[in-house]
Amino acid sequence: MSMPKGLAAATGMDALTHAIEGYITKGAWELTDMFHLKAIEIIGRSLRASVAGDVKAREDMALAQYVAGMGFSNVGLGLVHGMPTH
Repeated sequence: MSMPKGLAAATGMDALTHAIEGYITKGAWELTDMFHLKAIEIIGRSLRASVAGDVKAREDMALAQYVAGMGFSNVGLGLVHGMPTH
């Protein structure tokens, strides 16, 4: 709850990347699609407020990160995680 705005933004975008990547990976299937789409929905409505420090939004982002993880742990991740970030 006390993380700086930049870290909240970075971890939120990482969660969004996990959710999108898990959704489009070749191993995706109906159950994992549900996890990933729900995570994307929660992130979409919560990320900006989370960065601004809203407590409820930060709780929602924690849930979204967990839900995205439930999805990608069942399909693996793709090329995005092998790409350099700088």
